Order: sequence, then structure tokens, then C-alpha cells
Amino acid sequence: GTEALMINAVGNIGVGTTTPSTKFEIATGNIAAASAGFATGAPTLVSRFDGPKPDETDFTGNPNGNLGQAATQTGGVIFRPGKFGKGVQIAEATTNLHSNPSVETNVNTHYNYDGGTGGTVSQSNTWSKYGGYSAKVSTTTSTPQNNRFRMGDYINLTGGQAYTFSSYVNVPSGANVDVWVDGSAEKTHTTYSSAGEYLFSYTFTPGATGVYQIFTRSNLSATASDWYFDGFQAEQKAYRTPYADGSLGNGHSWSGTAHASTSSRTVATMTYPTAGNISASAGTISAWAYRDSIGGAWPEILAIQGTANYIILRLTTDGKPNAYWGASITATNPVTAGVWHHYASTYDGTTLKIYLDGVEVASGGTSGFTGMPANMGVGYSAWGGEQWNGQIDDFAIFPTALSAQEVYSIYKSNAPI
Repeated sequence: GTEALMINAVGNIGVGTTTPSTKFEIATGNIAAASAGFATGAPTLVSRFDGPKPDETDFTGNPNGNLGQAATQTGGVIFRPGKFGKGVQIAEATTNLHSNPSVETNVNTHYNYDGGTGGTVSQSNTWSKYGGYSAKVSTTTSTPQNNRFRMGDYINLTGGQAYTFSSYVNVPSGANVDVWVDGSAEKTHTTYSSAGEYLFSYTFTPGATGVYQIFTRSNLSATASDWYFDGFQAEQKAYRTPYADGSLGNGHSWSGTAHASTSSRTVATMTYPTAGNISASAGTISAWAYRDSIGGAWPEILAIQGTANYIILRLTTDGKPNAYWGASITATNPVTAGVWHHYASTYDGTTLKIYLDGVEVASGGTSGFTGMPANMGVGYSAWGGEQWNGQIDDFAIFPTALSAQEVYSIYKSNAPI
């Protein structure tokens, strides 16, 4: 008869299935509790990308699938904090023009307090995002508002070219931070209503070629406080890409002395074989993914090119979820940057659907996909680059189209598959 509850010889528990996986498993048509890890049948591929701690100094992880599927990775593939444990970072090439971007050597020649009285800048290991140190900016009650903190060295910029400057900051509650380029009236202003860790980013196009400085200006009503800055980046792009310096491992290098020169990241790629992992006729693609900002060219989660069409899960250039399984569908609204989202696309042989955070956001008919290649790209496309420029975690492929209830259960479980 039909199994209601099954506990097998190794202690795995399933509802409605005679072959439960290593998780508490609930078969199609049943409801998973919000606190339970969820699976339906057996996914053909699950990659969790986990690796050792600490995240600030260890950038390694396991790229291979749950059934031993070997990933092929090239360039600057590294592993950063994920939705669960670690996730994989797939990013485009960039050059970081800051010469001591994670404050690992000193602050004497790279950062200084440049306004007001009573403020100091020091190297601190109280908090850091990368490496072991950050720049600590301390102000006193006698310090007036509009205190300026110079972020890094003078940087040569080319007139008419867009540059993006970014940094992580750990600030007190109620902090106001302005960021601007020396000699320019342009600036960005951000108010942090709660104390904590944030990322700020500012894109600027200089009118003329020359040497520039980047400043922050703090406004905290003369209240004594400590501010921490780390992970400085200046790159010749109209949008931000993930932080890079020469100490991050694969595909990352310094142009000269470590922590005293510019650094580069080579373009990252990751592929898995398609055979045994994905079917052209039906399936589900599922992943948690994170991006700091919206921008760049068609950031991909999964990309497969057939003879005349595609299987794709990605964002458009303006941040709307987009999918192909032959034909294409696109969601109406863009995602919010700076938070983890769950993305899924399902195809049942007739209808293609996109889900964002467990909710269906697009649907359309398609005749399907033909011409399966040998490999599929995760976090990029083999034909156009289009790196995700962020982190991907708990990437999974199922051989059937999951129902709306099943996709929602994966999202709502807030646990790995």
C-alpha cells in the first residue's frame, strides 16, 4: 500500500516515500513545515559550496555536487559567506585601484583624518570584512560635525570614464555618511538608522584626467563614536563588482608588493556536465543567490546554449528575473539588491514558470529546448561571460517541474535542500 510514514534502516524519515533521503523528506502533494529542510524526490544535482572558516581569511570551498559531480572552475572563483555556510562567488574581471584595500599593513600613508579636531585613524582588529584588520575612525565629543576621512591613496583617473568606489563600513546608530571625490561637487549621502555593517558605493565620472582622492564625511552631532571601514575598492566600471585584492586566492593577484599595490581578479567561470544532471524535456532549477548591486550584463545563475535556443535562469540588466527553456519569460519587477533571494524556474514540457522567494512571478508557454551541449555554466554563460557578480548557494536541479507548493516549501524552509 501507500506509505504514510517511513523510517529506513539508517534512520532517514520520509512522509509519502519509501526511499527517504538524509533529510526529513515530504513527497509531492504534502506540506513541509517552515522549519524543515525540504526535498521532493531526488534532485539530480545539489551543490552547497561549503568550506572551512574563518570567512575573512579562508576563501576555499567545495564546488562539487552531492553525487560527486565534478565542477570545472577557472579564474577568480572563490567561496564567501553564503545563505547556508559558504556560497560560491562568480565574478567578472576587475582591477582594484586602492593599494592597501583591507588595511593589512598600516594606515599612516593610506588613510588619514582630514577635518575637524580630536579625531584619529588607526589600524584595528576589532572588526574586519577581509583579512584581519580595518581602519578605525574615532571621534570625540569635542569633534565638530563634517569630519573628513581620506580613504586610500591619491588615484589617477581618466576623464570621461566611469569609476565606482565602494567600502564596507561598521557604523554607530544614526550615522550619516557622505562619500565624494576631491574636487567634485557630486556626492552620495546615506543615513544609517541602525548600528551595524553596511556597504556603500558611489559611481563618478571625472570631467578631466588627473589625480583624485576619495573622502567620507561623517555627521553624528558631535557624539563620541568609533567607525570601522574595510574592503575599499575603486574600479573603472559604471557599477560595483565584488571586492577584490591579491590575497583572496584563485585568480587574484597584486601588481607589486602585497597590500601596497593595485590588485586584479581574473574572470571566473564554473561548469558542470549536463549528462545525468539536467533533461531537455522537463525540470526545475533552484538556487539562493545574492548581489550587492544591480548592474552589468545579464547576470546568470544557470546558462545552457542549445542548437537554436537556451535553458537559462538569470536577471535582466535592470534586475528582473528572466528564464528560458526554449522561449523566454521575464518578471515584471526587479529584485532588491543586498539581500539573499531564492530563485527557481520550472518547465513541465509545456509551461515555463519563474518563482522569486517562493512566489510565481512569470509564466508562459514554450515548445522546449533542443541540442543539449556537454556542459552548463553556473554563475556565467559560456557565450557571453555575463558573470553573476555575487554569491550563489544551494544550487540544485530536479528532473521534474516542482509544483508551486513545493517551490514555496523550499523557500520557506530556510534550510539547505
